[in-house]
Amino acid sequence: MSSSTVQLPPVFNFRGTHYEFGHQMGKTFKEDIELYFEDFQDLRQVFKPFVKTDKGFKIYSDYLALVQIHFAQYLEEVRGISDGSGLPFDEVFMMHIRMELQCCLDTEMVPECSTVFINNESCWSLLHNEDTSEAVLGKGYIVVAQIEESEQSSTVTENFLAYCYPGIVPGNCFSANSNDMVFSMNALYPKCLESNRTPRQFLNRAMLRARNPDELLEILKDFGNGISSGCSVNLAHLDNNRTMANYELWPSVSSRESSISKIDIKISSVEKLQSWKNTDGHYAHFNSYLHSCVLEMKGRTTSSEHRKKRADTFPPPTTIDDGLEILGDTKDAEYPIYRIPSKTDIGCTVATGVFDLISRKLIVYVGNPKLCKPPICSVLELDFPWTAQ
Repeated sequence: MSSSTVQLPPVFNFRGTHYEFGHQMGKTFKEDIELYFEDFQDLRQVFKPFVKTDKGFKIYSDYLALVQIHFAQYLEEVRGISDGSGLPFDEVFMMHIRMELQCCLDTEMVPECSTVFINNESCWSLLHNEDTSEAVLGKGYIVVAQIEESEQSSTVTENFLAYCYPGIVPGNCFSANSNDMVFSMNALYPKCLESNRTPRQFLNRAMLRARNPDELLEILKDFGNGISSGCSVNLAHLDNNRTMANYELWPSVSSRESSISKIDIKISSVEKLQSWKNTDGHYAHFNSYLHSCVLEMKGRTTSSEHRKKRADTFPPPTTIDDGLEILGDTKDAEYPIYRIPSKTDIGCTVATGVFDLISRKLIVYVGNPKLCKPPICSVLELDFPWTAQ
């Protein structure tokens, strides 16, 4: 892949209310959003007909009502995207509950994303392959946002940077906020799906306001509701303890809160890194539950199992280059770690985000960073707070 065929994701700077944020995003990226929604075949071939049925309409309405009550500010962003892009609100909202609808209808979906953690004396990094539908390729963008409380108050309530899919609110991809919190996500597919709970996309959006790991855990717990499906949250906190953690979430049947398992990736000396079995100093996460006993949807973990098996053949990574060697690997032709759509794997790596936490930088690669020489990338400084230019 050459630089002539690759376009770096544009950076969208913004300051304003939740609705204004969504509206400007929808207006600015209108063409890419239209193309993405058109290419995402399940939207109009599967989701819309399903929502016209009694069962589908109830599921859609239950999700919408819950989000309206508990995440109204983020629903305003969805309304803004709809108004700014000119696309129907119901289509935009369906794309925000696409994982829940795909799980409910058992349609083909992309197991999204691979993540590598590195935490030793000389390297501290969170590296992430953003895997999704090929429909996103070349259409993703980076937002740098300051969200104001209301039209009457210019007080900034959120300040973050996030890679986004077209027409989707931030939080689903690699991101960071001005509270020194850095995130990425991996899709998970528990067999249990609770329809009258919080859709994953809105819980992911809410975590961008977290001020510290304790508050993040409270947001993810989502007391009173809990997550509807499942996901893995990867965290790095730019604190003196060099905090890194992975959270696996799934719906609780017995209580209205998310079930969560957490492991810490503690700093370790390079000399002590012997294998992947010990999570000190390094870790990798894909699209299956690794430290939780959760029944998963049949057939959803094949790609993840292959990627993990291949990653396990590498020595524990100690540098960013080591991490990119893993994330750029294509040796398993049927289910590679760096993904190009094929007959066996429809997933597509649309970007690779590397947080160099010591240098406080985010490097965003397009194209395989292992193979592209020189690599095609953009570098963003993690200077806080970010301000719109």
